[in-house]
Parts: sequence; structure tokens; C-alpha cells
Amino acid sequence: MVTGTTAESSTPALSKKEGRHHLFIVNPRSFPLPRELDQIRAEITRDLEGLGETYTIHVSAYPREAIGVIRHYLEGVPSTVIVRIYAVGGDGILFDCLNGMVGVPNAELAAIPHGGSNDFVRAFGEGMEPLFKNIAKQAIAPTIPTDIFTCKDRYALLNFAAIGIESQVYHNYTNMAQWSGEGLRVSPLLTSLYYSISSVLVMFNRRVCNQYYEIILDDNEVIKGNGSINLANGPCYAGDKAPNYRAVPDDTLMDFLFLRESGLLADLSLIPSYIKGKAYEDTKHFIYRKVKKVEIKSNRHLLVVIDGETFSDTEVTFEVVPHAIQFVTPDGVDFKRGVPRS
Repeated sequence: MVTGTTAESSTPALSKKEGRHHLFIVNPRSFPLPRELDQIRAEITRDLEGLGETYTIHVSAYPREAIGVIRHYLEGVPSTVIVRIYAVGGDGILFDCLNGMVGVPNAELAAIPHGGSNDFVRAFGEGMEPLFKNIAKQAIAPTIPTDIFTCKDRYALLNFAAIGIESQVYHNYTNMAQWSGEGLRVSPLLTSLYYSISSVLVMFNRRVCNQYYEIILDDNEVIKGNGSINLANGPCYAGDKAPNYRAVPDDTLMDFLFLRESGLLADLSLIPSYIKGKAYEDTKHFIYRKVKKVEIKSNRHLLVVIDGETFSDTEVTFEVVPHAIQFVTPDGVDFKRGVPRS
């Protein structure tokens, strides 16, 4: 961990401005070459020292490690001091930072998008990555209240969850990425291509498509049947997939979409329109709701993906926590209300 020159030992010093401190969590996998990692460190140092701010840089050693690092760090900061936490990388390190800071009222979350798809940043509109990469602007930017979901006391999530076809696709993707190197992780084009091909292949696995669910929405509406589930706080994932494009991370609701299993040919024919957000128009094959709570049970173990984290369980409950965090927005940009993809 590298700390700015005004900090002392392991206790974070206070920022010169408004009692703030800046903690940068860097995912080294987003910077495959040593010189790239050196460059981002140099950029942070230049911008924060140029602003006269105190900062700390931590390079994450492995997935989920940053959660404990952030929690330990925040324990040493008075509750009157604002800690701005920067996720430098992609959505994976953003997930870690969220789960390290969630529930701490004096913590703020910022994204510096250097990952493959940077899906949550796209909730602010297309082409916004250069603005969010501007560290000097991020250091002085305002924040906006942002919703999160909780998942059975396991994790908090910021962008999306899926069970069924999409969770199996993502599970297959992560398995392939483990032996194929960094290519799938750093190339949005390869990520999107893999998702499209794998979605078709998973459709042929009728055990996945035929999994039976009992779903309870907001403790009153019950949906039973075979299919696949998508829950969204943000409008897109996997680079260009936007089945729930109407989702906005500040409306205090989650967007629920359920694909009814209709047979192999029918399911395959739905893929192109589904990923472009056309499911809302097809009430025969899809159920769409805006809700605050979703409980899901099944006759088999559920394979669940939440912002890239996968796990298996017999049942799972998602709940919205309205305006749970403050998210940093350079130049005061706001979430973009979704439009369908062409």
C-alpha cells in the first residue's frame, strides 16, 4: 500500500480539504504490463498531490481481498471524515469496493473504469469512460445517492443478478477465462462474442432451461414455472447486453425479468431481441415487474451470478436498499434513463 506524503504509518491522515481522504483500490489485472500499472500510480500521485489532497493507493492482491482491506482501513478513520474510495479497474474491483464500504455512512464510491466492459459506468450513458477516468475531476466531484441490492446477507451488488441461462453462461465464461489468459477479460468485443455464442450453447442444455422456480415478488405475487431470471439495478451488463435497459440505479426499485421456458426453438429465437431490450413487448414469453424484493426457490440448487460473483444455493432473496451509497459523479453527470438498443 502506497500512501501520500502527508499520511503517517498505518493510520490514514486527514485530507487538507474538508476532512476528506482518498483511498484508491487498483486491480492489477486491468493493467497487464508493469509500465501500465506504474502509469496509473503516477497519475494518481500527480493529480492528488496537485490538489493538495492526502491519498492512499492499494494494489489488490486477489479477488475479494480489497473487501477486508477497506473495512480495516475505515475502522481507523473517524466517522466525521469522508473517505472517497476509488475502484480502479473494472466491475469486479467495483464489486469489492462496494462490499468493503457498504453500511459505512462516511464512505463514498467512485469508479475509474479501466476494465473490460465497465458496465455500471454505462448507466450514465455511452462514451462516458474518459470522463470517469479523469482522476483530478473525480477527486473534487459531487456524489449522488444510489441504490444497491442485498443478496441473502451474502453480498451487496450494484448492477445486476441472474439465475438460469445467464448465470450458466457467466459461469462458463469465468471457467474459460481461467485457462485462456487475459484476452477474454480485457476485450469487450471478445466478451460480447463469447456471451452470444455461449448463450446459444446453453440453450441446448435443457436441464438449465427447464429448471423450475417459485418466485415471490414483494411478499405477495407468486410466479411458478421453468425459465431464467434477470434482476437489474443498471441497464446493461457483459458489454452490450441490455435486456433490462429501463433499470435506473436511483429509482428505489429493481427491474425483474423472467423468461418463460417455451421450448428450444422458441427460446433460441428470443435471444437477439432479448439482449436488445425487446422483452418488454413480449408478454407471452416474459414477465416484467418493478419490485423491491424478490425471493427465489427451486427444486434444484440455484446457480446465481451477482455482478460477476457466482455461487450456488437452495434459495436466495434480493432486496433493494434505496439510496444506500453515495456515488461520485464527475462534472455532476446523472444516470441516463434507458433507451432500447438498435
